Amino acid sequence: MAGSRLTPELGDKHLDPKEAVIREREELLHDIAVRKAYGQDDIDKAERSEGSKMYYSVLIRKLRNIYPALMVKDGMEGHVALYRPKTDAEIVNDGYDLSVPRWYNESKYFTGFPKDAIPEWGHYLNDTDGIAIREVRGWRSVLIAMIKQGLVTYESVLQEFTDPIHDQRSKYWYDQLKDYIKENNRGRATDNIH
Repeated sequence: MAGSRLTPELGDKHLDPKEAVIREREELLHDIAVRKAYGQDDIDKAERSEGSKMYYSVLIRKLRNIYPALMVKDGMEGHVALYRPKTDAEIVNDGYDLSVPRWYNESKYFTGFPKDAIPEWGHYLNDTDGIAIREVRGWRSVLIAMIKQGLVTYESVLQEFTDPIHDQRSKYWYDQLKDYIKENNRGRATDNIH
């Protein structure tokens, strides 16, 4: 085989270069697939967010109804950042920095969202391989974060925001909150809030 580095014996065992690229891409996509976010296959479609939207100021008002200790600050440009009071243990662990405002030392960031109309259900924006690169946060995602952190009860959320039981997109909601629904959100983590 003049001009070739392959011997006749090795040539039979080598993949065609195009086939090698295809095989390597399949292996990479498989490796990447295990890094997908939980439930991403269900929530990576933008049309999932279609439906009822809530303007950010209305969401903040409703959140304050169920969590009066909520602190809202400007976050990244065009976004709000939500803070909760730190527990005594968090203040001790984090230390107290006299060079920053008091609220910063005594509050902990827990989520944020754009100053805009927010969809009820979020979705992911993906790269060309289907890996999530950005979340378009829905207002129910904010509620999930608050329930999981013990800031509010599942029942208080239902009273202020209603139960999505009849919404076909609510599978992720129930998957994320099944333990909180069962336990009636007993043992809330707010006992030592400063």
